[in-house]
Formats: sequence, C-alpha cells, structure tokens
Amino acid sequence: MHWSFSFTGTKEESPVAGTVERRHLQIADIDDISVVELLDRKFSDPQHLQGLSRELSDLIVEDARQNLILDFRNIRRLPSNILGTLVTFHKQVQGVRGRLVLCNLDQLANEMLEIVQLNRLFEIWADCDPDAEVADLVERFRRAPAKS
Repeated sequence: MHWSFSFTGTKEESPVAGTVERRHLQIADIDDISVVELLDRKFSDPQHLQGLSRELSDLIVEDARQNLILDFRNIRRLPSNILGTLVTFHKQVQGVRGRLVLCNLDQLANEMLEIVQLNRLFEIWADCDPDAEVADLVERFRRAPAKS
C-alpha cells in the first residue's frame, strides 16, 4: 500500500517534502485512490467557488487522478451554487473513465441533491462515518461496486 499526503491550492512547494499547498483542498492518496477533503467553507463567494472549481479540475487535468472520494466533513452547509461545479467535476472524472464518490454530506445537502435528482448522477455514501480514517474510506471504495 502506498501512502502520500498533500495539500493543494496555489501551487507553492511546501517545506514538507512531497506536499503542495493550495487553498481549498487537502488530498491523501493511497495507491490510485485520492481522498479529497474540502477545506474552504466560503462557497457563496464567487472567487472562492471559481478557485475550488479550478483546483478540482487540476486533479484530473494536471495530476491525472481518476478515482476520487470527495469528502465534505468540514462543510456544514452546502450552498446550491456549488452544484454546477460538482456536475462539471463529475463529467471530468467520467471523461477519464474514473470514479467519483461524495461522502460526509450533511442531511440538507443530501435532500437538496435528491430534490434536483443529482443523487441519480452522483455516487453518494450517505452512511459515511465523519470520523473515518483515510485508509477506511479507501478500503470501502475498493469493496463497494461503482454506481452504474
């Protein structure tokens, strides 16, 4: 099993070897699966949302990641303006024949995705443990069949 951890945002080298710091995401890689934790809670600000969108896209385009768990454990309330960003990111992941899982969404976010029927598009782990370790999430990703 290969572990690597990095923070992503503006592409500045971190003093810690093997990490890159950015503003909106924290990434932990185990083998070919990336657990991407959203850090920024200011999605209502268009500049922050644009930065998040760019960083998510970079995961696919620049970093060649394909299998991703997008972890919302730090997000208390998911604003509706992030939905377009998530749909675009899902399309990018599908375009590289990857897999995207959303986890640790709060109850209101789950309900919102159901109302707009995006729960049909996204693979959502509604029962995800917010205290789960990265390795546990990756193991579940490997065991669970992909949503078809």
